[in-house]
Amino acid sequence: MIRPTSIEFANEIRMRRSQFPGTFLIVEGRDDRLLMEGFVSPSACKVEVAEGKQAVCEVLEVLDSASFGGVLGVIDSDFDRIEGIPERSQNLVMPECHDLIMMIVRSPALDRTLTELGSRRKIEAFEGDVLEALIDRALPLGYMRLYSLRERLDLRFKDLSYSAWISLSSFAADTSVLIETVKNHSQCHLLSSSALSNAMEELQRFKYDPYEICNGTDVIEILSIGLRRVLGNNNAREVSSESLKSSLRLAYSDQHFRSSSLGRDIEEWQSQNPGFQVLKSDMT
Repeated sequence: MIRPTSIEFANEIRMRRSQFPGTFLIVEGRDDRLLMEGFVSPSACKVEVAEGKQAVCEVLEVLDSASFGGVLGVIDSDFDRIEGIPERSQNLVMPECHDLIMMIVRSPALDRTLTELGSRRKIEAFEGDVLEALIDRALPLGYMRLYSLRERLDLRFKDLSYSAWISLSSFAADTSVLIETVKNHSQCHLLSSSALSNAMEELQRFKYDPYEICNGTDVIEILSIGLRRVLGNNNAREVSSESLKSSLRLAYSDQHFRSSSLGRDIEEWQSQNPGFQVLKSDMT
């Protein structure tokens, strides 16, 4: 069932067509808008926030049913591909990773951000690759999110304390502590820790793409912890999640975006919808 707010949003887009003949790009939230506004043509495309993935999909459903053209939605893929969720609309695109943050983290933008905010000496002394370390620490939480989704456990991850299970001094992660932290945070004290641990281990055997499993929010929070002691010398405010997301967006270039599957999909949508432009024509 489509919510009234989504119908109102769709109707507003239709009414605005008389004043703006270009493309409307519908995104989930503020961070997505800030990212996409760096790549769209401001004269040919307006970026609008629908407040959530479900809202974007509902707005497109309303407009598609009315054959209203020139509207494209950008949503996070989340676990859609892993769960085999079919394509919702030809006017919806998503990144090749779990979400837009993971798309940026996977690019050279992470190295640029580490150069700006990290300690060169500490990063060189760090054992292993930083990106691989971030993925390694975020994967258990990603598997837990997937298991919670499949079993409808309604585990709560928002405002989770990452420092409870990742050491500030060593950057080591303790999965058993993670499980207890999520259980307590979710008020699910009767949930079996061993059953949850076994389920997470079982999911690992499927060898899913880690970039499809890892949640960008988790990776950002984990990176913040690393940049305070093991990878840098920052205080918590200097490397807050909002600050890091901003730094990564600024380091993510036009070239990075054009070479992503999301960028290519948007270009393909433009070719299939003549007269409607999304991206800047001078992007290189």
